[in-house]
Amino acid sequence: ELIAEHKLEAEMFATSLGVDATLLLLSMPFSDPKKIDQVLGYELESQILGELDGLVYDSVISTTRLGEGGTSTTNVIAVAAQKDVVRAHVEALAAIGAEPRVIGAAALSYAALRGHGYADTGPGGEGETQAIVDFGHLHTNVCVVRGGTVLFARSIPRGGEDVTVAIAEQFRMSPADAVQAKHAQAFLAAPGSAFASPAHQRVDAVVRDALRPLMRELKQTIAAFR
Repeated sequence: ELIAEHKLEAEMFATSLGVDATLLLLSMPFSDPKKIDQVLGYELESQILGELDGLVYDSVISTTRLGEGGTSTTNVIAVAAQKDVVRAHVEALAAIGAEPRVIGAAALSYAALRGHGYADTGPGGEGETQAIVDFGHLHTNVCVVRGGTVLFARSIPRGGEDVTVAIAEQFRMSPADAVQAKHAQAFLAAPGSAFASPAHQRVDAVVRDALRPLMRELKQTIAAFR
């Protein structure tokens, strides 16, 4: 609709996969990208259920550490997705004139955007490690970056829909009414805040309980990175 309304002509289209893309952190005893490409399939085969023939996969180099004797250990973030899922995305976008030239993993995309949100020097600058958390409706993407390099990434299948479902169940609302109530009235009270009414306290409790599993997953994600 935006393309038609503003008569836009895009040079190219890009899209990304969320929880449909599997992310794996692999360690390899060399840093040559050509060697990594050659063995990536074998490494994935031992960790992913199913045949590689049904997958499309790729990788990015995260970090490389030199050890004794000049040996190196390279951390590689591998991404794999079912070919039929990727094909469905391409066909759906092609049907509206937006066939993508690039398909990425959503959780890996934030390193490219990081420079737009943080200065290169000072607090939050080039030398600092940052965790970017994109809280979405169906899933939450976490990307740990330093400069323009992705150190760790994960897509968690939890998000705003969990709050919608909790409101619908606790207040006996239809899904549509629960969405409106979430947008207009849902909140989390700051620690030590006084509630205006018992109803406000109940809303806080419902939202807090709905988000608790996601908070637990986020803590586990940061712990896994450390």
